[in-house]
Amino acid sequence: MLWYRPSTFEKGLVANGHFHCGVALDDIESDGHKDIIADHIVPGSKPEQFALYWYEQDRDLQQPFNEYVIDPDKGGPHFGTDHMDQNVQ
Repeated sequence: MLWYRPSTFEKGLVANGHFHCGVALDDIESDGHKDIIADHIVPGSKPEQFALYWYEQDRDLQQPFNEYVIDPDKGGPHFGTDHMDQNVQ
């Protein structure tokens, strides 16, 4: 997954992996930086299993984002964000 800033043509890596199309942006930690909530395949899972991840923006946008598992059982193409407040505090 990449981020892209059209006005300056900057781009960078968020994370490597196979992602569904469901993505949410929010400032999870109230630090002024948008974080990404997305689901992707759990590495090495057979059969493929999706989990819900939080990608925290680092100060250096040229580095991959920090990755955290929010919910190992809530991934998929149409994940909801209604349970995030319960799991990300």
